[in-house]
Amino acid sequence: INMAITSEKVVQATGRDIPLIVNLLVDMYHEAGMGRLVLEKVEKTVKLCLEKGAIILIEKDNKVIGLMGLRITELWWCYDQVFMDQFTYVAPEGRKSRAIHKLVKFADGLAKQARMPLIIANFGVKDTERKSKLYKRLGRDLGSTILLGDTKEFLWS
Repeated sequence: INMAITSEKVVQATGRDIPLIVNLLVDMYHEAGMGRLVLEKVEKTVKLCLEKGAIILIEKDNKVIGLMGLRITELWWCYDQVFMDQFTYVAPEGRKSRAIHKLVKFADGLAKQARMPLIIANFGVKDTERKSKLYKRLGRDLGSTILLGDTKEFLWS
């Protein structure tokens, strides 16, 4: 029996990928359980990442199974530029693979090439412990994010 070995391929997104990216982000939103979805805002953020950063896609068998959107921005207290993730998502079918590792490695390469730090956040209410543990193995831990205030409308899952 001749079985082809399929492996993930990491590519940088272009404007042609916008509809695909938006669809994946809508899937991510439905899993995340936070806030209200505004598609125009999603598209605006995607375009901003493409203009002022990068969007990285990971494909397996010609299907995109994950993505990471990065934006070059400045921290509020200085003019140092950083690559900051705007969204990171691996679809359920990619979660048992090395997809997240490959996305992070590619993003790290872009940041090193640009001579900038890369900041990736674990922001959400789903699987936070597992994700935090994974992220701590990939880079330096910079603390926690907490949510307070009126969350009745914001948290819906």
